[in-house]
Amino acid sequence: MQYLTNSLHLDPDVGFSYGFLGDAYRSMGKLAESKAVYERAIARKLEVPEIHISRYMVAFLEGDTAEMQRQVAWGTGKPGGEDELLATQSDTEAHMGHFVRAQSLSEAAFQSAQKNGLHETAAYWRLNAVLRRTEVGDYADAKDVVESMLPMTSNSTMLSVAAMALARAGESNRAQAIVDNMRKKDPVNELLNQYLVPPVLAVIELNRDRPQQALELLKPSSGYDFGPYSLPLVYVRGEAYLQLGDGQHAAAEFQNIIDHRTVVTNDLLGALAHLQLGRAYVMRNDVGKAKAAYRDFLTLWKDADPDIPILKQAKAEYSKLQ
Repeated sequence: MQYLTNSLHLDPDVGFSYGFLGDAYRSMGKLAESKAVYERAIARKLEVPEIHISRYMVAFLEGDTAEMQRQVAWGTGKPGGEDELLATQSDTEAHMGHFVRAQSLSEAAFQSAQKNGLHETAAYWRLNAVLRRTEVGDYADAKDVVESMLPMTSNSTMLSVAAMALARAGESNRAQAIVDNMRKKDPVNELLNQYLVPPVLAVIELNRDRPQQALELLKPSSGYDFGPYSLPLVYVRGEAYLQLGDGQHAAAEFQNIIDHRTVVTNDLLGALAHLQLGRAYVMRNDVGKAKAAYRDFLTLWKDADPDIPILKQAKAEYSKLQ
């Protein structure tokens, strides 16, 4: 935080610094301060995508859909801005269970980035969309989509998204191959080894019914919870505890995600954490808390597309608690 404020003091005309500072305030739950940073940037006419995405996230947390739409509208026709805001809105739609809308927005973001020569960014929007679908149990064309996007990127973050989508779809060997290749090319990359790779490898272990091994893989990264790129670390750790039958520790992980809403914002895993918390409470035989967690999820997804596999599972599981 001090670094960001010092940076703006030294050079108050660097637009993206306002976005990062706004995000830092928002992550701390200081929404008014985050909005004030946005207003300072706008007053200086420093309109870059980062500050508009930062303001969008605050609006999301406050349930201000009109402001969210204003921020998305700002990006219309702006190279590098349009795709970013469309992709941000697509994440929100997925968070609410509106996957048809989310897919349409992700494809619009892909096309916008492609049109403006941002080919690697375009690949990311499509990979992110397929990862979201695999997170909710839709594996239909995951492998084909991922393989078609791989030639467009060499970026570690994007490759880790591709590997995770494949792992979620049960394509463990292919996911492992991507991870091994990433590590071979960049063996000392801290971001890669501490944030991006461990949850992918842990999901592969879960696919092989080895939850204890999954937890061991995640252990070295335990101090990174809720830093950049770290939400999957917490979520997959919770899944590993569920597979072990340890409802107490699983509940703690998923509750931790729910408690960090200002960090998680519109990430799909933030919505799914409510369902997973319900499953953890069932495992603990705490029916009252299980029902409450399932209701929270089903309320959030009250208008969700009805054919989402994980939603069908949630409704069936909830009905058994009545």
